[in-house]
Amino acid sequence: MTLRKATMVKRVEEAVRLIDPADPPIATFGVFPGRSPWVTCILLDGVVRDSYFVTVTARAVHVHDVAPRYRPGGLVHSLSRDDAAQRIAGLRHRLLWSSFHFLLPGDTVPTPMNVRRVRRPELERFTAALAEPRQP
Repeated sequence: MTLRKATMVKRVEEAVRLIDPADPPIATFGVFPGRSPWVTCILLDGVVRDSYFVTVTARAVHVHDVAPRYRPGGLVHSLSRDDAAQRIAGLRHRLLWSSFHFLLPGDTVPTPMNVRRVRRPELERFTAALAEPRQP
């Protein structure tokens, strides 16, 4: 059964509202870390479930694990927007996949994050929100 994009976004936004009900989500999208999105998604999909949901709100960026059936799992990282903006680099738009490098807390090397083309509008809202001045 295919999970609709709107259903996935709704579930993640509900998980984010549990963290801070007064902080509305701006953009939510799924990412697949790693150098090759094809290997991650096609060949290792049933073996390795190393993917995240990223949500930017008015005050923070939240990173959730992906639980079975593509639901939001536990909160992995919660960063201020200013901190997240300093951790992102190398945004590239490609035909089927977009990518950026993100320095996860505790890591010494930025992790390549891959975003499917269908999620590109959310990625653009995410990067635009990080570029805007933060609300107090």
